[in-house]
Amino acid sequence: MLGLLVAQFVIGMTLDLFIKIPETHPGTSGAYLARTIDGYGWALTNGGGVGLTAHVVIATILALGSIATLGFSIAARNKVWVIAASFGLIGVWLAFLNGLDFIDNNLDKHSFAMAMAFMIALISYGSGLYLAKQK
Repeated sequence: MLGLLVAQFVIGMTLDLFIKIPETHPGTSGAYLARTIDGYGWALTNGGGVGLTAHVVIATILALGSIATLGFSIAARNKVWVIAASFGLIGVWLAFLNGLDFIDNNLDKHSFAMAMAFMIALISYGSGLYLAKQK
């Protein structure tokens, strides 16, 4: 998860600094759920370029991985990892959902929220590794 988060950060910063999402594309109009699905599909099918597609693919893997990490932690009955994975899941999913909103409306507040949620996930999984080694 930490390796994927770092890769996601690098690609996300590249997108933020060098790529501009078009103002009009599938996902910029309609009802929220339909708009979100259209924008996600547009980003996955290279509509926004290779960088955006890579960012969305890694985000999807992180979202699914956060669920798996929490599941494995619960199955192992490891309290440290259950707590770390729970906060990591919250961070990853907040970033994922704000990313979907950013694709749809390109508002800076969603980019900022992605960055803050990324920090929650990074600190959570990093703390999990550190504290698990302390036991």
